[in-house]
Amino acid sequence: MRIAFICGCLEPGRDGVGDYTRLLSAAVRAQGHDTLEIALRDEHTSQAKQNNRYLDALANPEERTHCLEQLRLFAPDWVSLQFVPYALHPRGLPRELPGFLREAAGHWRWQVMFHEIWIGCKRGAPLKERLMGMAQRHLIRRATHAIKPAVVHSHARPYRELLSKLGLPARPLPLFGNIPVALADGFGDQVDDALEKRLATVLGWSPDDSTPTHLGGIFGTLHPEWPPEPLLSNLRNSGKQHGRRIGLLHFGSIGSAGYIWNALLSANDDHLRLGALGRLSPEEASRLMQRLDFGVAASPRALIEKSGSATAMLEHGLPVLINRDDVSYPAVPPLSELPDPLLFDASSTLPANFFSLAKRPPASRLTAVAEQFLNDLSE
Repeated sequence: MRIAFICGCLEPGRDGVGDYTRLLSAAVRAQGHDTLEIALRDEHTSQAKQNNRYLDALANPEERTHCLEQLRLFAPDWVSLQFVPYALHPRGLPRELPGFLREAAGHWRWQVMFHEIWIGCKRGAPLKERLMGMAQRHLIRRATHAIKPAVVHSHARPYRELLSKLGLPARPLPLFGNIPVALADGFGDQVDDALEKRLATVLGWSPDDSTPTHLGGIFGTLHPEWPPEPLLSNLRNSGKQHGRRIGLLHFGSIGSAGYIWNALLSANDDHLRLGALGRLSPEEASRLMQRLDFGVAASPRALIEKSGSATAMLEHGLPVLINRDDVSYPAVPPLSELPDPLLFDASSTLPANFFSLAKRPPASRLTAVAEQFLNDLSE
């Protein structure tokens, strides 16, 4: 098959959906198919006509014409639209999208992956978000009517339920992590020693202290809604009770809520220490996750399936604690059970066997997700 992938941004490391698109496209090519990648609104590009990355192909007539020409020259069997409203317009209302899609229609079929849907659909959403969500929902109707997608996917069950109510029956397609699993054998003891020293330095641990340790990590954006309590108190009390020192490290780009983490650093003590490693290379992040004993998800329980950071930790074999349960949707039943045996509800207490939670061998989901994607297109 020939498959064209369309998303907002393709700059490596700058856009989670762009990284997802590039990796999925590469995995599809590895299985013998031809692919094309197009970015409709990529602020990091400077050569739009050379690499199919456009500053704004929806609003700029010259870029739009060139983009459509490249799509027709490629002559795909399928076009995969990786949909995120705010990736296509700064206010989340890409009004030009339905017209663009009508112009992009051809003999090919369409698949849409909804990484996001419309805002304002959560229980308790403010009026402003509900009104914006109504406009986004109407735009989604118009856009999908223009292409009549043969296959619709989304990762999170609440999104699939809401899309189905909109007349877009959506199939599940799981996420895969954007951090490739680095084989531990590829790094020498010297590098591992360097990692241990760095972790001890960041956490303020003495290298001579023989107290048993338990290391956890939070990866990526920390949302303002993320509640540090009672999780941190439970970790501290559990460490004290079991004679262990616990370290919790944030790594990756923390986002605008970094102030929350910085404020917590002042509460470090002998039983619980927090630290921050900042942005790491993919290899460094993989090595770190393989060293950790557990992860903590910043995303809420209802949307854990759409968390790229939680997925990356699961792919690296980590038990992941979820301490947010503040999101629900009217007429959408809550998750009766978590979708992975390594996910644990820690909104009120730690798992009873917290210190003995088993890890599993690291393994990427990418190939399996690409196979499911291709199978759904082939039906």
